[in-house]
Amino acid sequence: AFEPRLSNLVPSAPEDAELPPVIPLLCLLSAFSPPWSAVLWDMGEEASEGQMGAGAIDKNGVFSVWSLMTIPSEMWNQEMICTCRAKESSTGRSISATVSRET
Repeated sequence: AFEPRLSNLVPSAPEDAELPPVIPLLCLLSAFSPPWSAVLWDMGEEASEGQMGAGAIDKNGVFSVWSLMTIPSEMWNQEMICTCRAKESSTGRSISATVSRET
């Protein structure tokens, strides 16, 4: 059995660089076997689903899927905290990973 993991990827830019108008945030749910639900994004308001990838299975049968959320750069500049969360359908167990501009 594999222990599922969530990882966040955010763009990095030098301090003096101008940010693009939209910031992509990527959350990778890996090393799991279904029935884990879709990844939800919580940004201080109501949680929402991002754009989900189709997923992939490696040679060991480990499944991974990603979720992409885009936010306006103004929100990112306000030092907001974004959390991606996945829940196991059968047990209700959940895991989460948090990211902010300071990450």
